[in-house]
Amino acid sequence: MKRIFQFLIISLSIPVAGLAQTSGGSQAFTLDQCIDYALTNSINIKNAVVDEKIADARVKETRGIGLPQIDATVGLNHNQKLPRFFAQYFPPEPGQTSFFDLSGVPGSQPGDVVAMQNFFQLGSSGNAAVTVSQILFNGSYLVGLKAASAYRELSVRSANQTREQAIQQVTKAFYGVLINKDRMKLFDNNIGRVDSLLKTTQAMNKNGFAESIDVDRIQVALNNLLAERDKFYNLQELSVQLLKFQMNYPMNQSLDVVGDIGSLKIDEGLLKNYELEWDYTQRTDYQVL
Repeated sequence: MKRIFQFLIISLSIPVAGLAQTSGGSQAFTLDQCIDYALTNSINIKNAVVDEKIADARVKETRGIGLPQIDATVGLNHNQKLPRFFAQYFPPEPGQTSFFDLSGVPGSQPGDVVAMQNFFQLGSSGNAAVTVSQILFNGSYLVGLKAASAYRELSVRSANQTREQAIQQVTKAFYGVLINKDRMKLFDNNIGRVDSLLKTTQAMNKNGFAESIDVDRIQVALNNLLAERDKFYNLQELSVQLLKFQMNYPMNQSLDVVGDIGSLKIDEGLLKNYELEWDYTQRTDYQVL
């Protein structure tokens, strides 16, 4: 009986986690493919690229203000029918002259209002003008030009930071799926061992070599493992959905990952190199700040 319970304890001590079953026809991705897909389809990255283009256009717009500005205007006015000029006719006094000589109007009498052609207005008129200006020494323009350049530099660094964050998030989600996938194999093996142990104990109980309470204990342990396995499958499904979200992959399409967490190798000298050569000023988030 001691060996039986030792086998049970060893079996239950195996770490477990969940893996969701993938439906047939699902598309499989490696880590690099997941990252490339995210860099191409991520909404945050697309917005960052658009902001970068806007900043570049704003710099060009600011520079354009300082370039020579040439304004030209041309106008033409034509009066199809000139309005009449009205004046009251009074004969001039003897020895004086009148500015408006209305004596030649037929039938005009002193005190009459006479209509005549408006000689103050031209039938057609036109004008043209050209203006050239340039900003040479303007403090506001120079400061604005520097600010626009800094804004463009900030947008470029922010876009790089967004790409790095996307790579980080996709990598974490991808490795989370891989880890759960590998642990789930151990979980299924664990259930198989406990099931075999249950059958062996049941056979020993029928032959009088084990007590019924031992069978009940193993049965309870198996039932608990089966119940926990359902939780792990749901957890794995959630991990896959998280990976889809980070990649901006269609949530209604199946997705599977390719790789084995056991085949990954960690560079042991990486931390040592960071301690010797790491410069925090080269970090993108520091440069953005």
